[in-house]
Amino acid sequence: MSKEIKILIVDDTPMNVAIITGFLKEHYEIEMAESGVQALEILATHHFDLILLDVMMPEMDGYEVCKKIKANSDTQDIPVIFVTSLTSAEEQLQGLEAGAEDYIPKPVNKEVLLTKIQKTFDNKQLIQQQQNQITNAHSAVMTALENMNELNTLSNYFSDVSLVNNYDNLMEHIINVLTIFGIKQALIKIKLEGEEDLYSSTTGHVKPMEIELIKKLEDKGNIYSYKTVTIFNYLNLNVLIYDLPMDKPDLFGRLKDHISMMLQGSIKIVQSISSQKQFKQLVKTQQSQNEKLSELINTIENVLEIIEDQQHRYQETNKSIMNNLFDKVQTSFYHLGLTEAQEQNLLAMITDTDNEIQDLFDKNVELENKFALLRALIKM
Repeated sequence: MSKEIKILIVDDTPMNVAIITGFLKEHYEIEMAESGVQALEILATHHFDLILLDVMMPEMDGYEVCKKIKANSDTQDIPVIFVTSLTSAEEQLQGLEAGAEDYIPKPVNKEVLLTKIQKTFDNKQLIQQQQNQITNAHSAVMTALENMNELNTLSNYFSDVSLVNNYDNLMEHIINVLTIFGIKQALIKIKLEGEEDLYSSTTGHVKPMEIELIKKLEDKGNIYSYKTVTIFNYLNLNVLIYDLPMDKPDLFGRLKDHISMMLQGSIKIVQSISSQKQFKQLVKTQQSQNEKLSELINTIENVLEIIEDQQHRYQETNKSIMNNLFDKVQTSFYHLGLTEAQEQNLLAMITDTDNEIQDLFDKNVELENKFALLRALIKM
C-alpha cells in the first residue's frame, strides 16, 4: 500500500466518512466530498486512483454519479466501489449497470474494506497488463501487416522493372516505391560510364546543392545516416533521403532494409539497360558500316561495268579498223606497182599484227571473266 495512491470518499454522512477515513489514512491519501455534485466538481480538476461512493445521497444518488463518471473520458477508467446498505441482488445489478467494480456493505468492516480495495487495484493492474498485451499484440500484427505490404510493394516493383529498358523509367519506379513508403523528399543518381550522370527527385526538381551533397556522401559506405539525412550507395546507384522516420526505430530499420534490398536488385537492372544500349549502339554502328560497304560495292560494280563496256567497245573498234586496213591495202596493190612477193610480205606483216591484236583481245576476254568473278564475289 502506498500514500501515493489517492482515494476519493463520497458520502453525505460525516460519521461514515470519518470511519472510512480512519481505516484508510495510514495507507492512502484521502480526499472527501459530501455530495455527488461536489465529487464531480473535484474530479474535474483532480486525479484519483479509486472512488468510494455512497448510493443514498440527496440531489444526485450514487448510481447517477457513477454513470457520469463512466461517461467522461477523463474519469471513466477510475474504479468505483459502492459503499451501501442496499445489498439486494437487484441493487447490486443496478450498481454493475452503472459501472461500479464492487460494493462494500454498511456498516463498513475494516478488513473487508482493505481487502476489496486491494483486490480492485489488483484487478485494475491485471486489466492494464492485459490491455498492454493486447496493445502489443495489435502493434505486432500491424507491424507484420505493414511489413507484408512493404514486401508486396517490393515484389511488384521487381516484377515491373524487369521489363524496363531505359533509365528514366527505372527512376520513376524507384520514386513510386519511395512515395508508397511515405518518403516525400529524396534524390536518385545513376552513374553512367562514359556518359553524364542522371538525376531524379521525388519533388520534381534537382538542386545543384543536392548534387554536390550526394557526391560528397557517395563514398560513406552502403548506408550512411547523419542527422535527418540517409544515403544509400550501391555501385552505380545512389539515393539520398531526407525524411526517413528516425524517431521510429522499428520503422526506420525496416524501411532501410527494404530500400537497400530494392537498390541492390536495381543494380542488375541498370547493368541490363546499359548492355541493351551498348548492343543497340553496336547494331547501329554495324548497320552504318553495312550501308557504307553496300555503297562501296555499288560503286565498284558500276566501275566494273564501265570498264567492261569500254573494253568491249575497244575490241569492236580495233577489229573494224584492222578489217578496213586489210581491205584498203589489198585495193591499193593495183596502184603501188609492188611485186607479188612484196605484196605477200606486206600482207603477212598485216596478218601478224592482226594476230597480235587478237591475242590482246583474248587477254581482254580473260580479264572480263575475272571482272565477272569479282562482281559475283562482291554480291555474295
